[in-house]
Amino acid sequence: MTRTAQTTTAQTTAVQTLRRPAAGLMVRRAALLSLALLSATLSASPVLAQAAAKPSIIMAGGATPGTMKAGAMKTTLTGSFRALHAPTTGAVTLARNAQGRWTLTIRNLKTEPAPDLKVWLLAAKTVKDTPELRNEKYIDLGEIATTGTRMFLLPATFTPEQAGSVVLWCDQFSVAFAAATLK
Repeated sequence: MTRTAQTTTAQTTAVQTLRRPAAGLMVRRAALLSLALLSATLSASPVLAQAAAKPSIIMAGGATPGTMKAGAMKTTLTGSFRALHAPTTGAVTLARNAQGRWTLTIRNLKTEPAPDLKVWLLAAKTVKDTPELRNEKYIDLGEIATTGTRMFLLPATFTPEQAGSVVLWCDQFSVAFAAATLK
């Protein structure tokens, strides 16, 4: 089996493990570690790095992903989290990558442990209390851990006009942990 086929198989297995709803916390951590190691391996090879860029969510465990070179991203909007219902810190950056796709990066996130913590990208600049928030127009980017750095590849149809705020939303308790206004 070639290196490309091995890497693709390992990456597919790690992503499938992450998507399994019944997977335990230790299995998810192992899958995240596998994806981080694959990212480091792929950064050494531009051809393999392009193949790894196909998933809609890119993990960036503190390092620049292999498909994005330093200085290749043009920052357009930034913000910092402010606590709503949980003490939260971290920074948010909305940028266009070298391939022209929009990405949302959350750096140095630290918040309370929670089940089903999701990232929402809202069009509204002002985030009001929780009941009103559910009625806002948003893009659900998926789950996020309560600490660390993560990069999301936004849908190809995304435009910056759709981005006013980033919200950390706990689905299980229907509460907004924090919000960052993008400027």
